[in-house]
Amino acid sequence: MSPDLPVAILAGGLATRLRPITSQVPKLLVQVAGEPFFSHQLRLLRKAGLTRVVLCV
Repeated sequence: MSPDLPVAILAGGLATRLRPITSQVPKLLVQVAGEPFFSHQLRLLRKAGLTRVVLCV
């Protein structure tokens, strides 16, 4: 996989299935294992060699 290939992360929506957690915090920032979910996603993408991320909100 090419590191120049952009990856789209879909972050829109109301996250109703995660309520009441998401009533105060956006779903990308919900804590998972002590850090925001978005941090996990970025770390795994970087580990896979991908460096371009498009955040669709």
